[in-house]
Amino acid sequence: MRSTVQGLLGVRVRKILPAAALSLLLAGCPDLAGSRPPDRTPLAATYPFAGGIETIAPQYFLHGRYLLFSNQSNPNQQIAFDTRTGALAWQTEFFPGSKYYYLAQNERYVYVWPLRDRPGELVVVDPETGNPVVRLTDAQLSEGATAGYFGNVVASNTRVYALSGRSGVAVFDLDPVTYLPTFVRKVTVQDIEDAAAPIHGLVFYVMSIAMDPNSHDVFVGANSYREYGNIPDLYRIDTDTVAVKWKADVEYPDNGRDAIAGRYAGHVSVVTLAGDVLVVQAGQSVQAFDPETGRRYWYYELRCGGSVPGALTDSQLYVPETGRIYFGRGSQSCFYSVAASREGPDPWTLDTQDYPFAATPQEGLPTYLDGVLYFFNGALWAVDPYSGRPLSISEGLMIDGAMVSIFNDGRYVYVPGPDAIHAFEPVRR
Repeated sequence: MRSTVQGLLGVRVRKILPAAALSLLLAGCPDLAGSRPPDRTPLAATYPFAGGIETIAPQYFLHGRYLLFSNQSNPNQQIAFDTRTGALAWQTEFFPGSKYYYLAQNERYVYVWPLRDRPGELVVVDPETGNPVVRLTDAQLSEGATAGYFGNVVASNTRVYALSGRSGVAVFDLDPVTYLPTFVRKVTVQDIEDAAAPIHGLVFYVMSIAMDPNSHDVFVGANSYREYGNIPDLYRIDTDTVAVKWKADVEYPDNGRDAIAGRYAGHVSVVTLAGDVLVVQAGQSVQAFDPETGRRYWYYELRCGGSVPGALTDSQLYVPETGRIYFGRGSQSCFYSVAASREGPDPWTLDTQDYPFAATPQEGLPTYLDGVLYFFNGALWAVDPYSGRPLSISEGLMIDGAMVSIFNDGRYVYVPGPDAIHAFEPVRR
């Protein structure tokens, strides 16, 4: 049914399944609305990388016309690809010698936050030139930071929040004219532990973050190891007063906790504010909460299982037009969607079966363009966003065994590969 061939760029590629075979596969998926063989999505263009760039590292995103990514063979090297010209726009090193850093953006700048190797610096970067506009270093930012723990950074046009797992959340105000940051304060792990009423045997660190665009509040998902009892794993924090407005217990399925030395681990790994609902992933479940009170609206256990999504990237896509959340998970072949609704999840699951995800769940953000949802898991899938019914599957080059985030600029859907960026024609409905 499937054969592996050598592509023009030297990467492993796979031939498309015949339509009849694909129809049989899709017919076996109980959640799929219909099993009509999907159409083909044509490959519009492939842009090979210049020498020295081996593959794209996990942290990358689209800022206007520029796709920003890291060189996996030299992870501290940040690179911008110009989607208008099909060429690399610039290459630079923000933190020579560092291996991990995280990116956020607003309408003007990109904000770079390192972790593990060099905690405590925030760099503001011009996305058109790659030049650092300002580098903010403060001993307070590094205080309490521990190498090897989770991080993230999120930004609006007024604030930047930088998370360091064992340290807390650093808060920066942005100048309304220049968009340049000023360090304000840190919400420490101890601040959150005090609100959680810690118990004997607690090891606690913050793991995921989302912001409320209408206030200076953040929603923080925690990871806790404890010998006795439970503590809340989800918090709403006022970063002006460092007050915890509410704390919520997140429910886990039996197979969603990992026994470690007689203790249990609870992971709130992804937090997304979707309209007036807060949607989180924890273990093998998705749950919705009231962002004002912390009350849980509903709980849904994922049918295909799969590993817990990574905390380093917000791997859920919220589309206001459809009112739904979309995501994939590692180590299995399913795409998921739930409604961002107080009434219930209204879920659908698409099991692609013959094209399983690679075990890198923090990568894999889908994209939405003109009423069509796109996933990638070794093939580019275009699906109906309301039902999960496949509309198209890519032909031409397909990256084998890769789970990557994909993007669109309104013209094409872009799939970053190990040595090239592939642009696909969008599906027209």
